[in-house]
Amino acid sequence: MNNAVAGMVTTIPLIAFTLVPPAAPLIAKRIGMEWTLLYSLLLLIVGLLFLRSISSVTALMTGMAFMGIAISWECSTSRSHQTETSRQN
Repeated sequence: MNNAVAGMVTTIPLIAFTLVPPAAPLIAKRIGMEWTLLYSLLLLIVGLLFLRSISSVTALMTGMAFMGIAISWECSTSRSHQTETSRQN
């Protein structure tokens, strides 16, 4: 693995952390909090399987993208739910 690929491995989750959070609360309102968290967990599992089972650079990048999306989706959904709950109280 060269330096450019190693740099992309750490950059892909950061890109996901930037792009996914605006959409996560909208998805949670549409399909519900429980389903959103379930899909996030499933996406994280798929990302881990890509990382561990297939030994190629493409699988590494795909797995990192799935994991970055899943983690940022989970965090932003939980944060928006906490904010909404505190407003109601």
